[in-house]
Amino acid sequence: MTTVASSQTQQVAFGKIPQAVLIAGVGGAVINAILWFIGNAAGGMKLPLLPVIGFSVIGAVIGGVLYWLLGKFTKKPITIFAVIAIVFLALYAVAPVSMMNTPAPGLEVFNITTVVVLELMHIVSGVLTIGALTRIARV
Repeated sequence: MTTVASSQTQQVAFGKIPQAVLIAGVGGAVINAILWFIGNAAGGMKLPLLPVIGFSVIGAVIGGVLYWLLGKFTKKPITIFAVIAIVFLALYAVAPVSMMNTPAPGLEVFNITTVVVLELMHIVSGVLTIGALTRIARV
């Protein structure tokens, strides 16, 4: 049996990147705000709501810029983007846990509710950003 490697290049639909970023950013902000309210009612969130909303949007914008750059300069932008995004998502999982011991300037030490909810928020934002860009903004 012979295996043939695919040499097809992946194509990004550059004009659809803003739409994908908007969907991921707004969707992430809304869902993460709902998660914040649930977490706040369940055990008290040690992080204000505004940064949650802001970082949900900023993450989608940064993802869109990276996706655009990879689309311009690589032959497999969709695959490379997905790998980079998943690696960063995994690395960001460490931050909320580490803040149970050492808080960021201006924040309290995180309780378990805050950590669990933030981990869920990272997953929501990551899935929405990766999904929107790789499904909406591709040819």
